Amino acid sequence: MAITEAQTRAKLIDAQLGASGWNVKDPTQAVEEFDILTSLPDGVAEPRTKYEGRCRKNKQSEKKT
Repeated sequence: MAITEAQTRAKLIDAQLGASGWNVKDPTQAVEEFDILTSLPDGVAEPRTKYEGRCRKNKQSEKKT
């Protein structure tokens, strides 16, 4: 059974970071997503799928911090 990227992060990556002493709930140590802004390649007018930025969960957690 395939798992999503978010499930992989929660079950595998965060577990290893936590075991190594990282606090995955602290955004100064680890973030779920990091936006990288780049321009589009020549000949590409716009992305096929509109980029929405960080997921809603991240936006809400940033406001609480």
